[in-house]
Amino acid sequence: MGTEILNDTCIVLLACNDYESTQLTVVNLLSRTPENIPIFFLPNSISNTFDAKRVKEIGSIYSKLFPERLIFVNWVKPSFPFLLQPTTL
Repeated sequence: MGTEILNDTCIVLLACNDYESTQLTVVNLLSRTPENIPIFFLPNSISNTFDAKRVKEIGSIYSKLFPERLIFVNWVKPSFPFLLQPTTL
């Protein structure tokens, strides 16, 4: 794979209510992907439950710890994933 492809690559992580697996996913992505690939973290929970709040906290915390890698996308309104994707792209 050429480096020019990696320069045009990003990861979009759509996270809902499972905060345990979300945190594991974020840690794995940060540790196992090249540092020049940004990670866009989209919390996508329509509910305001404890789990949904924890997912948002994970995105906020890791974006502060790794501001050059993880972008916390909190400006997109939560929606059904198939409706959210065209807005994001």
